[in-house]
Amino acid sequence: MIKLCYVSNPVRKFTREELDTMLNQFRKKNLSLGITGLLLYRARSFCQFLEGEEAVVTALFNQIRLDNRHANVALVYQEPIESRSFSGWSMKFEVSMKSCCVFFSNCCNILSSFSIKIFKYLNWFI
Repeated sequence: MIKLCYVSNPVRKFTREELDTMLNQFRKKNLSLGITGLLLYRARSFCQFLEGEEAVVTALFNQIRLDNRHANVALVYQEPIESRSFSGWSMKFEVSMKSCCVFFSNCCNILSSFSIKIFKYLNWFI
């Protein structure tokens, strides 16, 4: 299994309703693929973690790169894993506000396993 994190910029501002519709689609797809993860949204940026079997996560990430709803897709972090950090979440979603800060403060054990590079990025993100 692997875990990866990428960042991107939406090509336009999405309403909360549009985000919720997309999230429902993502969650169904991820559940069928055995992928778990987390999606963060702040201002004009997305940050997403995906974890699962390497071939499946890689194929999904390649599809994401081609998705015309966002641009500047950049892989920030990727590593092999033995267990999931986001098990039970086909796609957890947080808008970067107070709820996101509370979420991360409750998940310090997950963050402690990430590289310094991704931790610094997440610190800016929240």
